[in-house]
Amino acid sequence: EPGAGTTVKLYFPRCLDFPAAAASGGDSSREERGRGERILVVEDEPLVALQLQSDLESDGHHVVGPAGDLSEGMALVQKEDIDAAFIDVSLGDETSAQIADQLLARRIPFVFATGYTDVLMLPEHLRTVPRLAKPYAIDDIRRVVQGFLRAS
Repeated sequence: EPGAGTTVKLYFPRCLDFPAAAASGGDSSREERGRGERILVVEDEPLVALQLQSDLESDGHHVVGPAGDLSEGMALVQKEDIDAAFIDVSLGDETSAQIADQLLARRIPFVFATGYTDVLMLPEHLRTVPRLAKPYAIDDIRRVVQGFLRAS
């Protein structure tokens, strides 16, 4: 209706592939702040990328990128020091499989952040990589990062 404005509702489901917050009963919100870990973000939706960047930086991490397409993501993987990565599966008409393969070759932990069943678009060897279902909440991001840090 003209002149009435716009209402937007955002729903953030929990992460499906990462363990819940520690059994201590506390949430993961500020228990473990980052120490400047360099986290690559590859996401073709600008608002999603900016929110993820903001969330990571507010927790003390350094964001590499965000990269909005395959070529930009590949360039960052090849030239930057990266400690971990969040990568979208679907990047327009392409997938992030090449980026994932580079991260695997360098033994850099990563998660596919995806809102679809688009993991079926990936080669078989990448279909078991952990996924973070979009939309996600900041506590989900924190759990993923804490998993990265424990694994390294």
